[in-house]
Parts: sequence; C-alpha cells; structure tokens
Amino acid sequence: MKLAARLRRVLTGHSPVAFLHAVTVDGLELKLEVPAEEIRTAAPGDLLIVDWSVFQLDERPSPPPAPEPAASVVEAPPSEAPQSEPETYATRDTSTTPSVSAAEPSSMEPAPTDTSSDPTSPGDEIRRLFGLQ
Repeated sequence: MKLAARLRRVLTGHSPVAFLHAVTVDGLELKLEVPAEEIRTAAPGDLLIVDWSVFQLDERPSPPPAPEPAASVVEAPPSEAPQSEPETYATRDTSTTPSVSAAEPSSMEPAPTDTSSDPTSPGDEIRRLFGLQ
C-alpha cells in the first residue's frame, strides 16, 4: 500500500533518532521514528511517501505466557467487641477550638499536647484502624 502524507512535525534533538508526524488527506496520522541523519533537510509541509506491506511468516511468535494468578486476600474475622468510629476531620468537635483574633498573636502558637493519658503511638493507631493488632 502506498500513502502520501504532509509532514506536520519533524522532531530532532541530541538523539540519533528523529520523529516524523504526518497526516494524509483522509486524516490518517502517520508517526515514524527514523534515523536523524536521513531527514536532515525535512521540514513541516514536506510530502512523505510511505510504501508498506504486511507479510505472513511461517514462524509465528509463541503466545505470551499466562499471567500468574493474583494473590488471594484473606480477611481477618470480625472482632467480637464493636469498635468505635475513628475520629475524622469532619466529625471532630470544634467547639473547644479557641478562636484566633488579630489582638491575640500568642493564640496562634500550637497548644502543648498531653500524651501521658494516651499510651498509643500513631503506629499503634494505624495498626488498630487496619485491624492489624
């Protein structure tokens, strides 16, 4: 089959390979990588003539190997004790949050956090949320 197409783009750079993008009158787009040395003078607007054929070979490549089965997911049995919903930003009680005004610049400093009453670390909390404890 023979095709004629107008070059829209000719991309060359530091690579030995150049990229050609051409479009036929029917709107068929041709995109080729060619040796950069072979198209030094090509420019957008030039005509690209392509003559191509497909031949059936006696040797066919073997089909790709079947993908391995995905790992099975084993769910932990539900715990007997109901767990409370984790605190989210949307459900967080903001009634105790102090208001910030321009007259009180010291209120912009973060309040000290009392961790003595909460023995869990953030890692423990994450493991609990995902049922890993």
